[in-house]
Amino acid sequence: MTHVVKTEYLKTKDVADRVQIAQSTVRKYCQELEKQGFVFKKDGDTRLFVSADIELFKGIDSMRKIEKASLHHAVTVVLTHHRTAVAVENGVVPTSNELMSNDIPQVVAQILKGMEEKIEALTKKNDDLEKQIAQGFHQVQSQMTEFKEEVIQSRLITHAKTEEHWLERLVNWVKPKQKG
Repeated sequence: MTHVVKTEYLKTKDVADRVQIAQSTVRKYCQELEKQGFVFKKDGDTRLFVSADIELFKGIDSMRKIEKASLHHAVTVVLTHHRTAVAVENGVVPTSNELMSNDIPQVVAQILKGMEEKIEALTKKNDDLEKQIAQGFHQVQSQMTEFKEEVIQSRLITHAKTEEHWLERLVNWVKPKQKG
């Protein structure tokens, strides 16, 4: 008697539910996986997933969220691990020279590119913050100058009123003495 193993195929919604990501994110991950040579089983235009594919999506999602990796970088790393695992399962283990010459430089290049992108973004953010601080400092300086002018004007007015008051008292004090 022949035993037939039936493969259970999952749909985009199933993958999204199991990985706890949006269906649109599953599709976005699929597009990048396919760009890098991964092939999904299909029924017409519909991708069919197997349970092993879930681990790919979990790995990509984990790298995106925890390590803040770009999608391209995350897929590159996950596919490298996946392909190595498949090769080991099939008894086709690449030599260390093959790994060194193919996968590692590509992964390192992707990591460096991701770091450059992050540094560029941080530099831009830093420049923006410096501009905001300079603008804020200039506004504070302007407000302080205006406040200083108001205080000076207020003091001049108060001083003038005080002098006027004392002059008036002096005039009033002198006036009665002139009559007598």
